[in-house]
Amino acid sequence: MDAIIMDGATLRMGAVAAVRRVKNPIKLARAIMERTEHNMFAGEWADRLAEVLGLELADPSYFITEQRRRKWEEMRVKRVNPAKEFTRSTVGAVAVDAEGNVAAATSTGGTSLKMPGRVRDTPLVRSGAYADNLLGAASATGLGETIMRGYSLRPRLT
Repeated sequence: MDAIIMDGATLRMGAVAAVRRVKNPIKLARAIMERTEHNMFAGEWADRLAEVLGLELADPSYFITEQRRRKWEEMRVKRVNPAKEFTRSTVGAVAVDAEGNVAAATSTGGTSLKMPGRVRDTPLVRSGAYADNLLGAASATGLGETIMRGYSLRPRLT
């Protein structure tokens, strides 16, 4: 699972990638932003940091529903291209407070059958989320490889 959060007033951010035991990855991302001088942790070390910070952990089996397990098995048997399979497990949020400060956050359970080691777009600034009081805030979901390439930001030549 991956998550990112960004504060538009300070441009501080926190992110996690490839966590397996953190019950709420967005809470760990926020803790990284607010309680450390770092921006991102990944894998086992992110899980360990969550434990040190006192965040709730869960056995990896907690995150597997029977419906998702059946879908995964169906995709595996049919050899579905995971790049074309949207799992609809990504959640994004953008907020503005009474003083006009913006924030953005995105969290995902990931893509079924992804290649081991694949880094997704969700925990990356300007791919998963971005917040800047001068520019605004956004959260993105969809096909990570396309989002990371920033196609929507490239000027179109006709």
